[in-house]
Amino acid sequence: MKIKNAIVILFPSIIMLLIIVFYFSNDRIREYDKMGLLILSLLFIFPILFAIQGVILGKKKINVFLALGISTAVFAILSLIWLNSSALFYCVIYLPLGMLGYLFGRWFYGKSNE
Repeated sequence: MKIKNAIVILFPSIIMLLIIVFYFSNDRIREYDKMGLLILSLLFIFPILFAIQGVILGKKKINVFLALGISTAVFAILSLIWLNSSALFYCVIYLPLGMLGYLFGRWFYGKSNE
């Protein structure tokens, strides 16, 4: 596997891990600011990461099931360790966004190559 492909596959996982670890390890942030960061991450940042990953996967023609599977597995592990199991519901949102990003990337970049 090329190093660029590995970066594309792992970049949402790394960013999710950094956000969650920052959220739970930083004691200097007030509690309501932490909650805002968590909600912002769950509702906006993580879905955008999945969609961007899907577009890049479509452009580079990388295996979408492997990449989205790894990202979803990392999110599930983070949810079970630091959040609670109800956060796993967000996978229902993240996976279709990743697939839509992939389809858009294949369509847009396939059209531009013609």
